[in-house]
Amino acid sequence: MIQDWLRLPTLALLTIGVVAALLSLWPLVGTRRCLRQRRHMAATRRVIVGLLMMALGLALIALGLSISGYSRLFAESTVADIRIEKLGEQQFVVHLDLGRDDQRRYLVNGDEWRIEARVIRWKELPSVMGVPPLYRMDRLSGRYTDATQEMEAPRSVYSLSQGAVPDLWSLRRQNPKWLPWVDADIGSGVYLPMIDGAHYVVSIDGRGGLLARPDEATQRLLDESGW
Repeated sequence: MIQDWLRLPTLALLTIGVVAALLSLWPLVGTRRCLRQRRHMAATRRVIVGLLMMALGLALIALGLSISGYSRLFAESTVADIRIEKLGEQQFVVHLDLGRDDQRRYLVNGDEWRIEARVIRWKELPSVMGVPPLYRMDRLSGRYTDATQEMEAPRSVYSLSQGAVPDLWSLRRQNPKWLPWVDADIGSGVYLPMIDGAHYVVSIDGRGGLLARPDEATQRLLDESGW
């Protein structure tokens, strides 16, 4: 399974983080004794060490939780299966299967569906060591062919993200110095028409680009519609 590869490093980060956070309590507890003995310098050192260990532990826990929301990116990975059901004029139900028994239904307005993903790529040493990129599905939305209608008609936008908070992408964006080995500036999206009975398979390639392929029956529908 794709997620299995991430379980070991995620578990290691969480374990080390919890241990560091717990060990940080030891010097903090000793601070009280030092103050009673009027050893103010020793008390200060214990506070600093304890706070640093606590900060390290919390940072590792946050990183572990954040990575747990992502999946390993292979040369090309299937990430979603999409089926379309028409309800009315420019109104459809999108049946979305994200794998691992994660099946959802969304009411989407427009002429086309659009799906987007966030991709984490590594810089320098991790990349040379063969650490694979990670991805996480981000959102599903509707899209109108007419740009003017896009500005005026009802919009449909749904978050697909169910990962842990804080998110690795957001951490990198807000504090780039914290994760210098992460290059989190890649986003990718793809869109295709919503046609009653259409079936698409969405995949993501090794560079983080989304691809959408219709099955044969859907391709005939696309040909007939002139898309």
